[in-house]
Amino acid sequence: MPLMPATMSFFRLASILLTLCAALVLSACSTPAKPYVPPTDGDLAQIRSAIYMSSGDSADLYVQVGLDAKEPFTRFYSLYGVDNKVTDFINIRAGQYIRMNYFEKLSAGRTCEIRVAFMLEPGKRYSLVGGAHFEPGTVLKFLPVRGCQLGLKDESTGAPVPMLPRRD
Repeated sequence: MPLMPATMSFFRLASILLTLCAALVLSACSTPAKPYVPPTDGDLAQIRSAIYMSSGDSADLYVQVGLDAKEPFTRFYSLYGVDNKVTDFINIRAGQYIRMNYFEKLSAGRTCEIRVAFMLEPGKRYSLVGGAHFEPGTVLKFLPVRGCQLGLKDESTGAPVPMLPRRD
């Protein structure tokens, strides 16, 4: 019988250590992305968010400049349905590919994710547009289907800027 308490204490210690390791791993996975730091030199463009959010929804935009997969994505904007305001313009690299991830949290636990790549021209201003999107429902015309969109508009011409879909 003396073996039983020693075995129990070993398993108890092992379960405590396993719980601590799991907590450390999970906390490392949930480390928030670094905030975006606008560049001040080199070829620059300016960009702002004019994305429309429905009340109660939220979205995050992450950017990565260049095609180097080792570079981390940084948090570009966090948007909430209650602050549907056009943001101020901020600097962003021009003449290089920019990879953007758009994540929107919709009502009823639904999500929307858009991944694109694009290149901006130096000295120009751009607006991110889109966000909440409603289409007439197929069953009943008065029950809209909720989705999300993301676009980029050249402020000087109003023309859309080509964006390439990504699968990575």
